[in-house]
Amino acid sequence: MQGLNSKWTAGILVFFLFLLTGCQGNAVPGKEATIAAEEGIIVIGAGAAGLAASIEAAQAGSKVLLLEKLPMVGGSMLCSGGTIYAAQSPVQLREGITDSAEALADFWLQEAQGPVDADLIRLVAQHSGETIGWLEELGVEFAPPVPGGTCPIARAHRVVEEGGAGLAKILARAAKDAGVEILLETRAQALLTDDGGAVVGVEAVGEDGQRISFGARAVVLATGGFDRNEELLAQYSPSALSIPINFGRVGNVGDGLLMAREVGADIVAVDGALGCRGVGEDMPYTHPIGALGLTPTLCVNSRGERLTSEEVDCSCFYRAMQEDGDSTFYSIFSAVSYDPALEEALEKGVAYRGNTLADLAATAGIDKEGLEATVAQYNMSVAQGQYAQFAGDIGSFLPTQEASSLLPIDHGPFYALRLVPATRGTIGGPRINLKGQVLDREGEAIPGLYAAGEVANGQFFSPSCPATGTSLQYCLTMGRIAGRGAVGH
Repeated sequence: MQGLNSKWTAGILVFFLFLLTGCQGNAVPGKEATIAAEEGIIVIGAGAAGLAASIEAAQAGSKVLLLEKLPMVGGSMLCSGGTIYAAQSPVQLREGITDSAEALADFWLQEAQGPVDADLIRLVAQHSGETIGWLEELGVEFAPPVPGGTCPIARAHRVVEEGGAGLAKILARAAKDAGVEILLETRAQALLTDDGGAVVGVEAVGEDGQRISFGARAVVLATGGFDRNEELLAQYSPSALSIPINFGRVGNVGDGLLMAREVGADIVAVDGALGCRGVGEDMPYTHPIGALGLTPTLCVNSRGERLTSEEVDCSCFYRAMQEDGDSTFYSIFSAVSYDPALEEALEKGVAYRGNTLADLAATAGIDKEGLEATVAQYNMSVAQGQYAQFAGDIGSFLPTQEASSLLPIDHGPFYALRLVPATRGTIGGPRINLKGQVLDREGEAIPGLYAAGEVANGQFFSPSCPATGTSLQYCLTMGRIAGRGAVGH
């Protein structure tokens, strides 16, 4: 198998040691084990949480084997815009932005619409700025923070180079520099346990179909969500089954949840999803048309009613769409706000054009009177330079919106870009404590088993993400904590 070298090879002798000590699982005698149980840790999944856990563990002096079932590292991070929500970060301090971890935790807690683990939220908030500094040390460059979600404080830190893909490159390089051994196209299938129920290894299938058993001192699950598994969606997040677009990675089939459940982990789920707005499943934010859907312009439902404030982020748009109940929404453009990507959107049938608002309404299927009245109110507010709050706004932190950056919709031709709710991940998975240890149904830590990131986010989100960049922050910070915890196990 590619990637295996003498540093990792413990041989058949170690595998038989596992058999003698009572390892459970579908182990195949004669196959190779690559880490002796007393030497190193295994991280499953090479997304944000898995890479962060691997780097921390390796920098702490442990041997680390990172298993990734796909042909590349990065996970769902590759499809993200590379925004990380944080407070009291070095970037904020350099920009003169006053903020605190306590204020960030309060924001996250106030935005929660269901049960969450307040201690876990405060832990991530406390380390959020530190994580930004850690990333800068690894070579990540951030743009000046901007407001995100419904909070006016500039906490959204965007990676300058290539967004989420650029972040993945830097983390992968840092992992390799730290000595992490990465095996691609190697799918973990089961956790190996001893007679006492402690996790002591992983059974996996290599790229050639060979089953291999790996032993380890501890295992970190960082396998992402389960949005590509309809059975798990029906059980833990049934509302997500009806969402028309899924930007989640093809590998998000719930491997980690299933493996944790098999060894007795308590599963936390709130029927939620990490949501956003979408144009088409083949047009994520990295696509010109998908990026067009992020433009801060008037968005209406099929009745022509304004949906929410124009400059809230994707997470808030998703929540507003869910609360509105309509199935289709439209971002409205005019000659003043025209973007060349609209022509491609017209060709793909996801945008409409009209010389007048009445023509546009007829073509797109929007109520004419509602659209004309909403646009008139919108233009009046833009002319006055301020857009007051109204009943459709969501989030108690939303201030009166400054409209100086918004453009009027007063010259044809007019365009409507069709938008629908979309998911980019799931909420739910094994319960963890503040060290990242996976807990059983009695609330006790399962020895040797840790989890971080989307696979174990059921205690953090309820039932949606409060601001774009929060999920990536959670994955990175809890990945770092779980990686350190696994080393000390």
